[in-house]
Amino acid sequence: MIFAGDLCTKVLTGEKTVTRRAIRGETCRYRVGRTYAVQPGRGQRAVARIRVLDVSITDDFLHLSPGEVRREGFNSLSHFLGRWASLHGNFDPCWRIEFELA
Repeated sequence: MIFAGDLCTKVLTGEKTVTRRAIRGETCRYRVGRTYAVQPGRGQRAVARIRVLDVSITDDFLHLSPGEVRREGFNSLSHFLGRWASLHGNFDPCWRIEFELA
């Protein structure tokens, strides 16, 4: 699973345990119970592995709890929303993927 460099660091320290991914197709490519390589950018060598704990669809970006925002690796909802908008340009439903270091 590819993460931006700063978010990859948060995965490694346990500060980020949830990620959201745009929906492409009918099923999520990440499966509960499976492990995936953590990469700090496309084409970069893996730095760890994560195990997926839960996958669901979500569309409630504007009402994330402070705890959920922290699980995403951000200190504030506005910072998270700004980052999401810069990457995706919209707030369409997405996959919510919860994970732990494997």
